[in-house]
Amino acid sequence: MTMEMTPEEIIREVWPDWNVLRRIGRGSFGDVFECEKQEYDAVSRSAVKVISIPRDDTQIPELRAEGIREDGTGTYFKKIVDDCVKEIKMMESLKGESNIVYVEDFKVIQKPDGISWVILIRMELLTGFAKYLETHTMNEAQVLDLGIDICTALDVCYKKNIIHRDIKPANIMVTENGHFKLGDFGIARELSKRDIGLSAKGTYNYMAPEIRNIGSYDQRVDIYSLGIVLYQLLNNNCAPLVTPNEKGEVTYEIRENAIMRRMQGESFGPPCNAHPAAGAAILKACAFDAGKRFSTPEEMKGALIYAKNHLNDPAPLNGPFQAEPEKTVAAAEIGPEKKLFIAPISNPPGSEKPIPTPPPKKPNRILYGIIALAVLIVALLAVLVFVVLRSDSDPEPTETTATKTTAATAAATTLPPAPTTAPMTVPVNIEPKVYLVVTPQGDPLVVRRSTTESAEKVGEVPNGAQVYAYFTNTANDWIYIKSGEVIGWARAGYVRYVRS
Repeated sequence: MTMEMTPEEIIREVWPDWNVLRRIGRGSFGDVFECEKQEYDAVSRSAVKVISIPRDDTQIPELRAEGIREDGTGTYFKKIVDDCVKEIKMMESLKGESNIVYVEDFKVIQKPDGISWVILIRMELLTGFAKYLETHTMNEAQVLDLGIDICTALDVCYKKNIIHRDIKPANIMVTENGHFKLGDFGIARELSKRDIGLSAKGTYNYMAPEIRNIGSYDQRVDIYSLGIVLYQLLNNNCAPLVTPNEKGEVTYEIRENAIMRRMQGESFGPPCNAHPAAGAAILKACAFDAGKRFSTPEEMKGALIYAKNHLNDPAPLNGPFQAEPEKTVAAAEIGPEKKLFIAPISNPPGSEKPIPTPPPKKPNRILYGIIALAVLIVALLAVLVFVVLRSDSDPEPTETTATKTTAATAAATTLPPAPTTAPMTVPVNIEPKVYLVVTPQGDPLVVRRSTTESAEKVGEVPNGAQVYAYFTNTANDWIYIKSGEVIGWARAGYVRYVRS
């Protein structure tokens, strides 16, 4: 191998059976190529990543400026190579896991100068997530599928006591049938953390706060990072606390300010395009306090499956998955205003924690009051209809003890004499009866001195009041009534018989 060889020539020299078809990716530390091997009638394709250490000719002078002497340069780069190989072997141990990108082979080559290295990694050929999004639009169910698949990968890591520490879209790959896989276990991180020219800014996009703030962490940092990835996918591609400006743009300053606020513990609302169950699960994964997150990837996976199965639920669900109670800032949204809310969901099937018994719901007193009023109105209308129908037939009441008592009471009352001015063509002296005033439109009943509309008005009786009747004039349908101090003639059609 010579110092001037291109990455394609290095691949052909290391794996002569593989043909380089095209470059499919380029990063700070190397390129990725699609390669093909044909054996008999079978064609195999793989992706080959070529990593150069140092990344280019400028890195050695940068090391000198940082105080690393010439005789220490080789040792410095050798340490980087050792760390990368450790990560690659760890990936090899995960080969065969359904949601983890597997490594087929790798080679480490030292260049003739003694300080430069080339690492080649041959792995399964997949589509990068960013490339996938160029031709695919993901709905909420598919975003949750991504979370479920990556949780499956993280569960494998959890059981092997592996912390990925670099969950981000660039490390998520997509298979031909639309499944998602997790790759690049720390290789880019090992290279980045030793890159002299790399600024710390921009590295916190998906990082858990405790990595930056206290340096002590466990596998829940991967749960946090995955939560941020899902949040962004369901929030119009805006990370938590990112609010676009008036033009709908997210500037560098807006993004960096949001990251710093998140690192300081400022809480936020759910992603604007998430169903309540999904939003609550994502917020739990993104809790600032690691103790409030899901304790394992399996627990988070169960919550995401539960949320996916309840996407058609019309109302928020009750349960323990809740956001932090501190100040809440609405999630970013481009377009029409939406009201955002935090809705807890219940433990999914298979969760380690028991499902708590929800508190009894308080009765809706307003609704019950409306129902009671409606029942009362219906009852009053039924009584009124009954009275009207009965008075029209005017049946002769059966003499009972109650009737005799009423008649005796009426007889003891001093009855007013029939007025001599009334045109009593056919006067009838009747037993006192109780009538109910029922007038059109609910107007009061007018009482007059004689049986003509032009007669002097002596008073009014309210609609619905009960009156005594003593005489009737069958010639022109008037009735002689008494109601308190009001005594006179009124239209018989406006009273209904109640009882004797």
